[in-house]
Amino acid sequence: MGVFEIVVSHIPDIGEMWWLSVMATITSFGYASIGAALAFSALISGHEKRTSLTGVEIGPGITAAQKMRSMFRAIGDMMLCSSYSAILIEMQHD
Repeated sequence: MGVFEIVVSHIPDIGEMWWLSVMATITSFGYASIGAALAFSALISGHEKRTSLTGVEIGPGITAAQKMRSMFRAIGDMMLCSSYSAILIEMQHD
């Protein structure tokens, strides 16, 4: 990661590279679409583990408490990741 930052820091006028943001957005949307399509096809085919709309079904392998803990942990992970977005925006303005 440090080598990448050193290389990127030597690019002149990186603030004027608006096309890079567009390319990253398109790439991210493409990856998300592929992932959603694969997950949807696995769900429709029925060859994977049984799931429900809210994720893994509560049953012999998982209790309601374990499922709640997993859901809250996932929400916490998303909140932690999104808290750094303000820092990235500040870095772009400098």
